[in-house]
Order: sequence, then C-alpha cells, then structure tokens
Amino acid sequence: MRNYAPNGVALCGLLANLRDPEADIRIVESFARRLGTRVLGVVRRDPAFRTYLAQQFLASFRTIGNPALATLKLATSFGLSDGKIASWSAGYALLLLLSSLAMGPLWGRVADLWGHRRIQGLGLACAGLGCLAAGLAWSPQSLAAFFVLFGIANAGMMVSVENMTLDMAPPHERPAYVSLRLLAGSPGLVVPVLGGWMADKLGYGLPLGLATGVSALAVVHLWTRVPDPRRRGAA
Repeated sequence: MRNYAPNGVALCGLLANLRDPEADIRIVESFARRLGTRVLGVVRRDPAFRTYLAQQFLASFRTIGNPALATLKLATSFGLSDGKIASWSAGYALLLLLSSLAMGPLWGRVADLWGHRRIQGLGLACAGLGCLAAGLAWSPQSLAAFFVLFGIANAGMMVSVENMTLDMAPPHERPAYVSLRLLAGSPGLVVPVLGGWMADKLGYGLPLGLATGVSALAVVHLWTRVPDPRRRGAA
C-alpha cells in the first residue's frame, strides 16, 4: 500500500464494477478501509504534521497574486503599446527564470545549514514582498521587482516544501505524507482564477494585497505553530 496513485486508480475501477449486481462489495470495502487507515491515519496520529498541512493549505492561497496577474497589470495599467508590452513581458519571464535558477543552489546550501523550515519562511516572505511590490508598482521598471522576488520565492519553496515533508515522515510512510501535503496545497491550482476575477471587477490592489497578507499569515503560522523537523527528529 505504498503507491497511492495506482491504489486510487484501482479503487475507482473497483467502484465502477459495483454496477454488477453480483459483485462482491466486501473486496471494495476492505480496500477502501486499508487506504483510509494508512493515509488518513497519518493526520489523526501526527499532530505536528496536521499543523503543517493547515499551514500549507493557508499558504496555497498566496497564488491569488501570481506572474500572470502582474503581467496583466503591465498590459492594462501603464498605457504601453503592444510591442512594449511584449518586450517587457519577455524581460519579466527572463527575470523570473534567472532569479529562480540562481537562487536554487543557494537556497539548498542554506537549507542544509539552517533547516528547511527557515528557508520556507524566507520563501513565503519573498512571495509576500513581491506581491506588495506589484501592488505598489507605478511603472514597468518597478513592476520588475515582483518577478525577481517571485523567482527567489519559487526557488525557496521548491527546495523546502517537499524536503520538510520528507523530514517529518517516517521512511515507510513517506508516500502518504507527500500525497497529503499535495492535497493540502491543491487550492493553489484554482486560486489564480479567483485573483483574475477580483482584478477584473475590483482592481489589482485587492488580490495582490490579499496575497501579501496570506503570505505573512503563512509565515507566522509556520514559525509559531509548526515544529522544526530536525528538532523533532532529535527528540
């Protein structure tokens, strides 16, 4: 029961076969019970990881402020021609890529020294500062700060989030921990749509301000409620 994606596919297949009136539902019930015991049981018996999942759920809403929203602000707020918009957008994409690539190895080295919790906190702080910069941007040049900070934040989050999850998990339960962490962060996949709607109806300041606030709250939650996995392992 260590590979949960195939288990989920298999369970769906078993459920589909329940249309057969002669199917033995005891097989499905046993399989579902084992999935619930192994995966959801982690949440019940590990309060530290449960707190981390709550923090990850909160942090996922920071994506209400994102590069697409900042690029949309460029296109609508500064009176630029189509050619200028295209040039600035390409430059922003390059800044985002370079800042992320440059900071990845550095974040990894610092995480080895300081721990992944600190790096995740710094990454969230950079994301919040980037959204604040985007909300206050008065020109294409000032908006560039968002993309630099967002790239730095992305690199820190990529280095720290999954590694912190693995640090918290016993080796034989890592698939369950990772799948639950991914589930907790899943709102981040749809929240950008809400950000675009809010920007269209209420202006860019609101979603970017909310992203700043959510990032700040996620940092506070991380630092005050989530234990450092290294100390936890030492204990």
